[in-house]
Amino acid sequence: MNGDGKPSGQLDLRDLPRRWRHCEQLRTFAQDSVARWDRRIACPRSVDERLVAGHRAYAAAERYLTTSDENHDALASLLAHHGASATAPWNLLRPSFEAAFYALWLLSPSDSQQRRQRGVRLEWLDDIETEKFHRVALGNREVLQQLGLGDAAAKIPPYRENTDTYVREANATGLAFQTTRHRRQVNHRPARVNVENELGGLFPEEGLMSLAHTTTWKTLSGIQHAEAGALLRVTDRSSLGGYPGGQRLHLTINDGAFYLACLVTASMRAFAWSRFGECHRPARSNEPVDLRAMRDMFTRYPAASSQDH
Repeated sequence: MNGDGKPSGQLDLRDLPRRWRHCEQLRTFAQDSVARWDRRIACPRSVDERLVAGHRAYAAAERYLTTSDENHDALASLLAHHGASATAPWNLLRPSFEAAFYALWLLSPSDSQQRRQRGVRLEWLDDIETEKFHRVALGNREVLQQLGLGDAAAKIPPYRENTDTYVREANATGLAFQTTRHRRQVNHRPARVNVENELGGLFPEEGLMSLAHTTTWKTLSGIQHAEAGALLRVTDRSSLGGYPGGQRLHLTINDGAFYLACLVTASMRAFAWSRFGECHRPARSNEPVDLRAMRDMFTRYPAASSQDH
């Protein structure tokens, strides 16, 4: 796009529409598996939900998958009706990638205990953030009332009952957490999830996939936080003139960089939906999980990475 917000060229999506349709097919397979799921049949979800905290990972995974798909749909609409500006498409790719990562990370362990630990951990961290919000909001009552929000009579709970539940479930599943004491108050919290560190664990035997997902994550995170270096990695630029200490640049999205980021994000969504469906099927099910097709999503990396940069 040019400085007036009008398209200045055609973005080359290559085979992305086909790969996006493949994600939709995997989602349909997964949803069909959920619809036919029988709790009496041994499968990961049936096993998990008979044990402590077994329900948490699946409710969260479904939420994450929905979030990922909604942002993907918004990206497709943006490209169709507005065009590819230098920054906006990346900021829809990032939540789609991140949400799909969490869905896959939750369910990827083959061991029930690890899946249940991760379910407790993420929901507990979510609850802690909710508590932080309430403390900020209820600590500024006058401002909230001026905005027509909030309840003047609302009180900050001295201790959230949810914490007791999470502590019990953490102890039952073997999830480690930190305990700190400040005067009479005792705080418990699990470790935060470092996405960059955990990405390597999702594909331990696939160095190319691990590298592609990690570098894509770093780039998408950088662009969302308006980091100049991340933006310059994925754009073409021309000078509009200089000023003391720098220059003004006209940026346009780089086709090759955008293709690779979309490809990696699509693969994350595909793996996440496939694993979600797999968790609702018997171990020896013959239902279609096209792992070969998903691995094929990476066959173009070597060729694509040498072009358009």
